[in-house]
Amino acid sequence: FVSCADAGDRLVSSNHYAAQEVRDKLSVLESEKKSLLELWEERRILYEQCMDLQLFVRDTEQADAWMTKQEAFLVNEDLGDSLDSVEALSKKHDDFEKSLAAQEEKIKALDEFATKLIEGEHYASDDVAQRRDQLLRRRNLLYEKSAYRRQQLELSYQFQLFERDCDETKGWINEKLKTASDESYLDPTNLQTKLQKHQNFEAEVEANRNRIDSIRDSGNDLVISDHYAKETIKDRVEEIERLWNTLLAQTEKKGAKLTEACQQQQFNRNVEDVERWLNDIEGSLVSEE
Repeated sequence: FVSCADAGDRLVSSNHYAAQEVRDKLSVLESEKKSLLELWEERRILYEQCMDLQLFVRDTEQADAWMTKQEAFLVNEDLGDSLDSVEALSKKHDDFEKSLAAQEEKIKALDEFATKLIEGEHYASDDVAQRRDQLLRRRNLLYEKSAYRRQQLELSYQFQLFERDCDETKGWINEKLKTASDESYLDPTNLQTKLQKHQNFEAEVEANRNRIDSIRDSGNDLVISDHYAKETIKDRVEEIERLWNTLLAQTEKKGAKLTEACQQQQFNRNVEDVERWLNDIEGSLVSEE
């Protein structure tokens, strides 16, 4: 172009007889050059947009594949059946949340890239916007499901703590019921010692009343908060209270029986003392006669 334009300019400058025709040719040439450069620029922009679109599609497909994997993880509804299992599930969820946080930077970068393409009037702006919006919706839903599972695992942990306390307390009550239900008062041997031991036993039972109160209070709190296992929790609280009341009744009954046995034993001894005294008196009267 430059060489041709220079040659034309020289012809015009030298007053060539076809100077006007040369001027017209140079004008046409300049116009066609301008059109060609504009077309070239349009094609360059188109190719760059094609490249940007392919990069965006590739990254969104990778993000979609990653989200599909994470969504599959959240389908798991297992909340554990013991403290150990819940803690293990919580540890896995911690790792899952870390993975979400690590991927967040990539999602933000994709969002920013899509915004740049849309604001740059990319030829596929509508498709880019649709893909971005779909990706962000999935990301937000993923966070919502993750938060919900975290909440459920925390509720499960509370429930397993409650269950553990109930099991331990139930075992303790049943063990104490064996002592409270024995009939050692029927054996007159060492009744006073048995009564003293029972009084110590009564003090031990009373000292553990706060365990029952704690189970009742924590159970009621879980029920009031509409815990997913509230019906089971109600049943466990009722079971513990029923066992506790049985223990109190048996303890009181045994204490009363031991007290009665001690009183009966003391009465018998008094009677024996009186009888011995009477026998001694009678023996003395017989001797005097």
